[in-house]
Amino acid sequence: MKRRFRWIACGALVALLGALGCVLTAKGFQALVLDFELSEALAAGAAREVHTSFYPHPVQMKGFFLRASGNLKPAGNAALPSQVKVMVVNADADSGRVSFKFNLTVKVDSDGNFSASKKWKKNVEANTLQSVAVQVVGADVPAGSRVWLCLDAAKKKNDFGPSCEMEDGGPGNGLHEVRILDNRFDPKSLLIQPGDTVRWVFRGSDQTHTTTEMNGTWDSGFVFVQEGNFFERTFPVSEDGQTFMYSCVTHRGCCEMQGSIRVGANAAPPDDGY
Repeated sequence: MKRRFRWIACGALVALLGALGCVLTAKGFQALVLDFELSEALAAGAAREVHTSFYPHPVQMKGFFLRASGNLKPAGNAALPSQVKVMVVNADADSGRVSFKFNLTVKVDSDGNFSASKKWKKNVEANTLQSVAVQVVGADVPAGSRVWLCLDAAKKKNDFGPSCEMEDGGPGNGLHEVRILDNRFDPKSLLIQPGDTVRWVFRGSDQTHTTTEMNGTWDSGFVFVQEGNFFERTFPVSEDGQTFMYSCVTHRGCCEMQGSIRVGANAAPPDDGY
């Protein structure tokens, strides 16, 4: 799955629920915007995780409204699903104990747009591992389909700001997440825009992974020692048109744990295996 993330947030470690926490204190509205392309079909009734994050501090979210809005563009003129279900699960990062589940089912209109809100009923606990998943109802969504999803929060149901408005029909520059799993990067290849940031987030069990560019442009070192640890790099406008190939130095030889970043539409395809 290819993903683009645009953050309007307050801190490097503050993922979705951190952004929601910022809503409570910042003058402007904060939001998480995800723009992703399905690399595999999403069957009706099946759930697909689209984001995970770790929040170390509690957030006073009880009583606030969470809005899910966005747009679906199925590949190949496929039929639109009738509904999109957005699920957020908060669990203790150490024990896995689920502290709160949030489910919001949203009707999809004839243009693929959807938007609805629902009250968040419980405060977010400290040391929370949080995941966001989507599920479609009524029709399969084929591979290659584009999904634009925004989550934001407001104290009153009709008091949402402009955080989830698409710019020129689509999201702007943002943050892309690559999950570091055991012996593979997910997604393996990304096409991003100049100025975007890529964040590699550890979701595996082996603590000897790295993200290391083959020509030394970046090297994370062995920083992925705990679930949720991440390394990120911003790709400046000066790198437009370039293709970067990287690997895990520990698992490149044995497992071909490799990936690539293409910056801009004119960037060349990566070598085989990347």
